[in-house]
Amino acid sequence: TKGRNERMALRMYTDRRRMGDAYNDKWDIKLLPLSAVTEEFDVVLNASNEPKGSLYISKEMFEDMKRYE
Repeated sequence: TKGRNERMALRMYTDRRRMGDAYNDKWDIKLLPLSAVTEEFDVVLNASNEPKGSLYISKEMFEDMKRYE
């Protein structure tokens, strides 16, 4: 998926139900922490037809979030 500022974005979901809402039950899951992908990709978390239910996380935003751990 094309992200912002010329970076590619990876769609990730917090659970199988949300992924199933976007795709179907034939898809399989792989568990990854955000830290495993944010160097190369931005992340669209829980992408859906309802934009308010999704969260776009850039590398910069993820670095800011880690400061509050």
